[in-house]
Amino acid sequence: MELSTDNRQGVNANLNELQNPSWIDVEQAIKALNGQNHTEVLLDIGPSYISVCGGSKGYFVYIYTEDERNLILEEGQKFSGLIELVTAGNSCDYPAKQVVALDHALAAAKTFYAKGIADPKFSWLED
Repeated sequence: MELSTDNRQGVNANLNELQNPSWIDVEQAIKALNGQNHTEVLLDIGPSYISVCGGSKGYFVYIYTEDERNLILEEGQKFSGLIELVTAGNSCDYPAKQVVALDHALAAAKTFYAKGIADPKFSWLED
């Protein structure tokens, strides 16, 4: 298991990697996302990984699965419009229904950390 985080300084990503992180390490990394210099957390557990991106305006969460599927966490309510987030150092517009609150991002990451799966209590869009 590997935890990767960014610490962007201009065009430089300055990736930090931690082998065999604790849940506290992962949680702290997600809470540190600020949409400026800390914009992405990646938890790689082998063939699968979860990415939590964004920060102050919300979080974009997706999972790449062992069977090569992309799952995007969605809010239960169907919001319309777009929200601009900085993810992996790039400013992008995301559908509002795919920008989630910190508590949902943390819960999805915790389930993935513990079980290696998408949390079944949430709605996931297969992309």
